[in-house]
Order: sequence, then structure tokens, then C-alpha cells
Amino acid sequence: MDVGKRIARRPVSTAVWLVVLMLAALILGTAASIYTSAKSVPDALDRRMTAIAVHQAAEESEVEDGVYVGDPESSWLYEEDVDYLRSLPQVKDVDFRYFSGAYIDGLTAKIGLTSFFNTKWHVNINHANDSYKNAIFIGTVEQAFTCPYDSVARYDLSVFGGEAEVGEREQCAILKVESTIGLHPDFPLFSSDPESLYQGKVWVRIPAFGDETEPFFQVGKRYAVQGGYNPSVARAANVPENTPDCPYVERNLGQGLHSCFAEDGALVCYQQIEEKMIRDVAWELHGNILKPVGDGTMLNALLSRENRIPVAVEWNGTVEELRADPEWGQIAREYEAALHSFPVLGTDHLESMYSFVKSEAVITEGRTFTQKEYETGAKVLILDEGVAKNAGLSVGDTVTLTQFQAAVGGPEGNWSVQNDMYATFDQSNNPILGTNVFYHGLPDGEAETFTIVGLYRIENEWKEALCSFTPNTVFMPRKAQTEKAYGGPSKQNGTIQRTGTGMDGQEVVFEEQLIEPGAVCGVYFSVILKNGETESFQKQLKDDSEYIEREYHGIKLVECKGLGNHKWLFFDQGYDAIKDNVGAVIASAGKLSALMAAGASLLFLMYMLLYQGTERKTIGIMRSLGATTKAARRYLFISGLLLATVGIALGTVLSAVMSKIISAKLYEITLTQETAQFREMLTESSVPPWVYAAFAAAAIAIAALALWIQAALIAKKHPRKLMGK
Repeated sequence: MDVGKRIARRPVSTAVWLVVLMLAALILGTAASIYTSAKSVPDALDRRMTAIAVHQAAEESEVEDGVYVGDPESSWLYEEDVDYLRSLPQVKDVDFRYFSGAYIDGLTAKIGLTSFFNTKWHVNINHANDSYKNAIFIGTVEQAFTCPYDSVARYDLSVFGGEAEVGEREQCAILKVESTIGLHPDFPLFSSDPESLYQGKVWVRIPAFGDETEPFFQVGKRYAVQGGYNPSVARAANVPENTPDCPYVERNLGQGLHSCFAEDGALVCYQQIEEKMIRDVAWELHGNILKPVGDGTMLNALLSRENRIPVAVEWNGTVEELRADPEWGQIAREYEAALHSFPVLGTDHLESMYSFVKSEAVITEGRTFTQKEYETGAKVLILDEGVAKNAGLSVGDTVTLTQFQAAVGGPEGNWSVQNDMYATFDQSNNPILGTNVFYHGLPDGEAETFTIVGLYRIENEWKEALCSFTPNTVFMPRKAQTEKAYGGPSKQNGTIQRTGTGMDGQEVVFEEQLIEPGAVCGVYFSVILKNGETESFQKQLKDDSEYIEREYHGIKLVECKGLGNHKWLFFDQGYDAIKDNVGAVIASAGKLSALMAAGASLLFLMYMLLYQGTERKTIGIMRSLGATTKAARRYLFISGLLLATVGIALGTVLSAVMSKIISAKLYEITLTQETAQFREMLTESSVPPWVYAAFAAAAIAIAALALWIQAALIAKKHPRKLMGK
């Protein structure tokens, strides 16, 4: 008999068997999907959730009354410490972010004006705009003053031919501005509102050495002044009451010499341009006199012509003539280029940065870096979406940039790294380029073409905290970054003899350990942990540390050798809140799947026994009329397999839909209210379509084998037995 005729001859029974097979496949497919989905939850959590430990430095803490635990090496982390961290069983990896700069023509940095307006008289305490607030102002002096500087200290300048005892004064003026060079276009300066502070006037405040009471600035004369612009309102000390409220401009140059000198009719300062001067150009207080450290060799080196920076000068020429001046033209070019220069963080694990782990920063367009891009140092980068869109750029576009070594240490360098090295307790280490982005010269490196692969958005753009970064931060793979980037563990560079004052007031000579600080806190460093291992990680650090008791001036101290007293900031995206529920989800899914699989097996068994059993008489008639065993077996097998294939295929398709509904209900019943936020993520662990196709193929193959065996056994029987005679 033809198989097609058989199916058409009994449409009702055919439909019933299709429904039975669909139901069996639906139940079995759903059971397999639920169990597979539940079993994959731990892997899904590992893929979707990242646990990190951010280094916050070591701190002294009181254990008991009068007993303190401290780390003599404070916040330093050395290469051996990093190797130790990498060796711990709780640690997946350790990621350093390295810091550098990039000049990107056509891309303009953002500024955060709100950081300037804490109170009416408050000066800028947020350094987010430091890299972009310098400018040159040309205008006429309306009022001029001189007044003692905030410091009452006096300086010994005799080591380089000055006076042995000289004070500081602040040279102040109200400047009616005609032109600016390098001022960020978003800074307010001019306004048509008569009530506004921004009527084109600025306070000029420049500290200078000297005891003269006559002001440097003269009313009615025209000057060029360069410095940092602050749109908040501030006054110099002891000035007349009739001076206007307006923004101010103040000298922002290097440490070493705090003030300027009056030279050749100009105010000039000397900017240290070598990193080694950071430590060596310093002052020591002797009574009320500040004297240079040592014999003044480094200060004399500082006071060279190449380090000379003009700050204010009487100027009666044009803006174009000022640009043509060798010194002022160089300043103008640097200030204008700074507006297009950005801090760069090179990383091997962008995803392990605290702000991204906590979703305070998110990728809004495009993607993060791929593992291959990390490994090969691909020329790709990720920008803030506002910075990119202001320039008309989007994902897939290219930019040309020149990388450079960012200044490190001191006000003229990167404030954030300075804080990271010496003052991590203030929780402020945003990566910014510093007050002066360049050292007497624009970047002269090779221009490179980078492709934008992602755009990010920060929840709080100008927040200053341990792990924060401004929207001007550019991210790229570490291997694509300049070799001059700053970062990594700290290094010990021997010792040096220092002279100081002991507790008894006597002069003492001591050995000081020279340390080349690394970037090991907050935004620069993360330890990537295995999920659920934060407590074990902390315990391991304490267990592996050595604690040495000693007494110092009657105070009992416990010295910690190791990382046991270092402070860490942990975040695991809420893994600890859900991990205890994972086992319950898997157990519930297992029980439900077992019950469903048992029900589906009974339906398949019913089909195997009843469907081919109802065809016994037909096979008997076929054999009596001369049909061969092979023909009878083929008829029985093909008709059964055809129904099984259609039923299993339809049932499997339905199971893909049903499994999601049942899984969601299962998670809703199993998970607590506190972990409800993770239900959507867990349901995403359901099996992909190809798995359903593989399941259907396997089920059909098993059904085919069973049907073939049964058909072969039935076809071999004698026709009389098959017809019940």
C-alpha cells in the first residue's frame, strides 16, 4: 500500500498521532531547554559579571588601644607584589592602565563649567579643566594693585645672585580685555548683559618676588598676560572695595620657584622642564626663611634662558605681532594645541575598570575592544560620545592623532598621577594632562590613523573620585599606546642622603629610599577576581602578610610586611546577592525537567506501541497478497517516520517558545525579590536555535531507529498471526 494513501485514508488518526508526537516533542524539548539553560547560568554569570578589586593604598589603623598597624611602604606596589597577586587562586588577571597624551586635530576637548561655581568666592578646586583653561589675554589696565602674598614666608635667593631675604607680593590688575588667544570657546568672558560678571574684564593675579610696594601694572597701559582663566569670582587680598567682581587669570607655571621675577620690564617665571627636577628643586624652612635644598645647583639649572616663561609684558603691538614673537608665539601655539589634546588610558581590560563594571560609564554605540585588538595593539580607540559628536564623528570614522608623553608630577604635570603618587587619601586621581600640557614644544611624534570602534557616556562627567575619569579621556589598547606612557608598578632606585631636623630640633642626616612611583590606585589599576572570591582574596592577603611588633616613642606599633593592610575597593556587580540562588535554580530546573522528560517518554512509547500495532492487519493482508517482507517493512517504517518527523519538528519549534515562558516563571518562583533584577539576564542563558535543531535531528534519528527495529520485527511475522488467525 502507498504511504501517502495510508495517511490520507485515516485523517483523524493521523491528526491524533501528529498531536501526540508534537506534544511529546514539545514537553521533551522544553525539559531539555530548561535544564540546559539552568546549567549554563554559572557560565552566563561569569561572562556577564566581572568582580574587581581596586587598590586604594595602605593606611595606618588602630587595632586596639594604643596599638597601630601600618605599612612602612604606604601605597607602593612593586613588580614582586604584582607577581604575587597574579599567583593567587582567586585572581583571574591584573590590569594596569598606562597614561599618556594625544593631540587630535579637529577634535576639541570638553570643559566642565559647573566645577568652578561651588560658592561665589571659591577658587577652582576641581582640576578637570586644568588642561584647557590657559590663554593669553591682551587688554588695557583699568586698576592696579600690589599686596602681600598669602604666604608670610621669606626666601633666600642668594644662591643664584638674588637677595638673602625677600618676600612675595601679588601683582594684581583689572584688565579690560580686547583679544584672547587659546581661550576655550565655551568659557564665558564677554556678555551684553549689564548685570553679568562677564563684561570683558578679568582680575590678573601674579605672585612675584620682591618687597616693592609699587605695582608692576600701570593704569592705562596695554599688556599681554598669560595664565589660567577661572570663570568663578575671586579677589586678591587687601584690595579696595570699589574693584569689580569678575573672573580671574592667575599664573599657572611650574613648582620649584613659586613666584615670578620682574626682568626687563616684564614679569617672567622659570618652568622646570625636566622630570628629575621634581624632587631636587625644593625648599627647606629654616626659621621663617625658605632656603633651597642643597647648594642650589638645581635651582641655578632651573634659572636658565631655556626655562624662561614670560607671564606679563607691556604690549602695544597687534595680535599677529604677538604670535610672531619667539616666546609668546610658542605659548600661543601650545595653548591652542592644548584644546585639541586628550588624556589617553591604554588598557588590556577596559571592562575591568570600576566605572564600566559599575555601569557609571557605558558603551552607547559600537563596542569595546576585542581580545585580538588587545593582543595586537590595533589602532582603535573609544571616545566620549559628546566629544565625538561635537566633531561630527561616529563609530567607524577615523581620526589622525599624535601621541606624546604626558607631564608627570607637580602642578605643571598631571595632577592625578601626582595625587596617585603622594596623596591617594584625597580620593582624587582623574587622568588629566595638567596645567601645562606641553614642555616648550608641540608633539613631534609620528601621526597615526585610529578607527573609532565605540563611544561611551559617563554618568557624572566631572566627578573627582578615586576611579573617575573625565569625558576627555581616550581609551586604546595598551600595545597601541606610545612607549613613553606612564604607569605600571613602582620601582626602587637606591637611596640618597638627606639632611633634616630630628624630634629634638637638631639637624640629622638620614638615608632616604628613592622610589620611582607607579600608577597603582583607582583608575590606573584593577585586580580581576573570580566571581564570589572577594572575601577569600582579602583573607589570603592578610594570611600571607608578616606582622612585626615594635615600639616607637612609647607607642606600640605592628608593622605589616605584605599587602594585608592595603585597602581595596571591591565590586562584583551584585554576584554575591545572586550566587546562593544559582543552586536553587539548577535544582528546581532539574526536578521539573525530569518530570517533563518522563511524561514525554510515555507519549513516545504510546506512539511506538499503538501506531504500528494498528497496522498489523494491514501488513498481514499485504503479505497474504504476495508483498515481500522488505516491502512491508518499508511501508511500516516510512509511514511511522513521516509522522514522527513532522510531529517532532513542530513540537521542537513550539518548545523554543514554551521554554522561555516556563523558565521565566521558574526563575520568578525560585529567585528572591532582592535578585529579581537578574531574571532577565538569566533567561538570556536559554539555548540558541541551533541547539533546538540538533535536538530535533537527534530525536528523529532515535525515533527512526526504534521504528525500523519495530517494523522489521512486525514484517517478519506470519501473515496469519498478523491478522489474528
